Amino acid sequence: MGISDLQPEAVDPVDRLVARGVPVRALVALELGGVEWLALHQDERFRLCYYDESGAVATQDVDALGLVLRAQELGWTAMRDLEPGPNPWMFDQASYHFRRDVHWYASAIDRTDEMLPLGFPTKELKRAARAQEREMAAARKACEAKAKASARSRRREDKEARAWLIEYSAQCQLDRAKAAGTYLSYAQARRTARNLVDGIARREAEARAQREDRAIDDQECQNE
Repeated sequence: MGISDLQPEAVDPVDRLVARGVPVRALVALELGGVEWLALHQDERFRLCYYDESGAVATQDVDALGLVLRAQELGWTAMRDLEPGPNPWMFDQASYHFRRDVHWYASAIDRTDEMLPLGFPTKELKRAARAQEREMAAARKACEAKAKASARSRRREDKEARAWLIEYSAQCQLDRAKAAGTYLSYAQARRTARNLVDGIARREAEARAQREDRAIDDQECQNE
């Protein structure tokens, strides 16, 4: 009695794949998790979506044998480093989706994070595109909010640092005046300290701007 004489549930799923005509060499080329998954789902429906020789999007219904053989023809290779256990993500060049009882494998996909087959209904592709746009808009908004919060924090820190430096410089001047026996009012000390601190900050800002300009010029020279 051969494999074909046994009830399907009594035969090892991988043996059934081989009995269908799937070349053992083709199965060996896949990751074990992919082989296990395909063996468990071999009686179900599969559909490929890819670009044909003319560059047009093509879809093709296949069985388990056709999936393995056609994938080889399309140059799809096994996805490596899969998690242990059955895994439908078998090919490095093709995304996987399960829609309306059909297992889709597609190398012709949209540009969203969902990687939808271009053979999906236009309505579904538009939905994914809109969802992606909303996610990107939300990400930009969050990034801008974070940048504004960082800028506010820097301004607050700069303001606190300036106030501390002015106070410290003014106190140093008062201490020196007292040690020298000369009179210096607190207002005069703060005015002098403020001019000193702001002058240093201004020169540092000018130097930083010059460094940034030189960096831009150097980059432009490298790109020429």
